[in-house]
Amino acid sequence: ESENSRYRNDLATLAQEQQLLDLAQNALARAEKLAQTQAGTQANVDNAREAVARQTLSLSNRRYAIADHPPRLAQLQARRQQAQAQRDQAARNLERTRVAAPFAGKITAVHVSPGDRVRPGDRLVDLFDTTSLEVRAQVPNRHLNAIRQSLTDGITIDATVMMDGSDFTLELARLSAKIESGEGGVDAFFRFRGDRPALELGRTMAVLVTLPRERGVFALPATAIYGADSAYRIRDDRLER
Repeated sequence: ESENSRYRNDLATLAQEQQLLDLAQNALARAEKLAQTQAGTQANVDNAREAVARQTLSLSNRRYAIADHPPRLAQLQARRQQAQAQRDQAARNLERTRVAAPFAGKITAVHVSPGDRVRPGDRLVDLFDTTSLEVRAQVPNRHLNAIRQSLTDGITIDATVMMDGSDFTLELARLSAKIESGEGGVDAFFRFRGDRPALELGRTMAVLVTLPRERGVFALPATAIYGADSAYRIRDDRLER
């Protein structure tokens, strides 16, 4: 913009420079004529010639400035493009220094320090998604059939866990498809329903699972059971098998 303003000013001043040169040339002609008639002095002629030379130089400089405008403008535009390219490169470099997590969560480990150089694929931090947190509990094999049937029928299996003096409700999300060697059950994965506590990975807690209701059975105290096929009841203050 400054170069364009300078160019417009040179164009506007060029006509004035030409007028000043014409005036200086007229003054020189008068001084020479007066000197020939002895009415003027040689000093006046020299001064007039100096004024013409000075104005001629000024006019030449103005014309040169106007003629030099396109290359000057091209040079400035090239500098601007180079500066913009450097700015864009700096912005890209700055953007590469910003690491964005794929989800909001908690960091469990940091593997780099400030100032370390890293490459694509290097491990920076370990973190987990707090919105998809699950609780893993092992379900004994004797309850698997009832739980699987409930999941097939669309019946929700609820559970409760106590943390820091508060109860939280869980819902069975899925059962593991693999039984680990030496284990007596299958891993079940529960997700929180409603409020989620501030959990840490690997925390141990007691999970109380509400099993599906079974038909044709009723609850007995353990002391009333005898063997595998008998139970006692009290009738008329006497035990009856």
